Amino acid sequence: MASNILFEDRFVISNVDNSKFEKVSRIKAKSTGYDAELILDVHSELFKVEEKKVAQIIKKREKKKLNHHHAIYLALQDNFMGKNDEKTWEQTDNKSLNNIEYIMSGRIFKFEELSSERRTVYASYGGLMMALTADKQFIGDLEIDMKIYLLAKNVDIEIA
Repeated sequence: MASNILFEDRFVISNVDNSKFEKVSRIKAKSTGYDAELILDVHSELFKVEEKKVAQIIKKREKKKLNHHHAIYLALQDNFMGKNDEKTWEQTDNKSLNNIEYIMSGRIFKFEELSSERRTVYASYGGLMMALTADKQFIGDLEIDMKIYLLAKNVDIEIA
C-alpha cells in the first residue's frame, strides 16, 4: 500500500511565535498554491523555522525580478510506511522520506465549517496543534479521528 497524500502545498511563513512554550514555535503561514492558511506548532529544536525572508534576485535568462521567500513544504498523509505502519520507523526503511526534515503523527479532532466551500481542520500531534483552513475540494477527504502524518521540510521558493 503506497502512501496516500491527502494534502500537499508550500507555505510562506508570515509569523513565528516562540513566546508560549520554551521549545515550541507556533507558525502562521499562507500557501502558495491553494489559498490555504496554516497555524502549526512545531518542536523548535527539531525543526527550525523563520519568518519569510524577501530578497530581490534576478534570473539571468528571464531578466525578471523575483521575490525569494523562505517557506515550508507540508504534506498530510494517511500513512507513510504502507503495511508496516504500526512498526517503529528506521532511517533506512524509506529512502523517499530521507529529504523530509520533520514528521509528526497525529489525529484530526475537529472541523469548523467557515462557509459552504471552506473549512478549518484541527489536528493534534501529541499536544502540538495544527489548524489548516482551505477549500473543501482540497481537504474534503479528511475525517474526524483520522490518523494523519504531517511531513515538512524547509524550502526556498521564488514568486514573481
